[in-house]
Amino acid sequence: MLANVTRSVIAAGLVFALSSAAHAVQCQPPGGFDTWLTSFKQEAAAKGISQQAIATAFNGVTFDPAIVARDRGQGVFRQNVEGIEKLCRVTGIPDRRHLRASHIKPWKLSDDRERLDGSNGLLLSPHLEHLFERGHISFADDGQLLVSKHLNPTVAKAWGLDKPRPPRPFRAEQRAYLEFHRRQVFEKVTSGRRT
Repeated sequence: MLANVTRSVIAAGLVFALSSAAHAVQCQPPGGFDTWLTSFKQEAAAKGISQQAIATAFNGVTFDPAIVARDRGQGVFRQNVEGIEKLCRVTGIPDRRHLRASHIKPWKLSDDRERLDGSNGLLLSPHLEHLFERGHISFADDGQLLVSKHLNPTVAKAWGLDKPRPPRPFRAEQRAYLEFHRRQVFEKVTSGRRT
């Protein structure tokens, strides 16, 4: 296990040191991965990285189409969510660079269609995505914020969840996912440290 972690850290360092958009594009097709990997190793050596470090970092590295598909799917999901949601439902922040596309019905419980469905998503500020995914907050169909009785009141106050805000109603397609979230995720706090 430790060897896999070490290998991953070294590979990540090499990728960070050498990566560019061109590298990512070149490794997309499965048939081109071996060629891309050979070229990447040569570039690493040319930049002074030892053969031993290169061999250790890339030992057992393979092209995994499932990982590539999940990564591409996340991009498609975000685009689909942005077609429906324009700003954070709680903070009102419209700058999408600072927002997360969060699944309403959790990804692990969704089928392939639901995982990409923009109606199964919200744009949330990162701290609110954290609370939403862990069941500390949810939304009523009319857009009213629901705060879990399990959420530390100090957190709720510090993050402004106690302030009134005008609700924005959800679309019919979103309401079905929100019903699932309220039944299966909201108030079902089972992880994380408490103080």
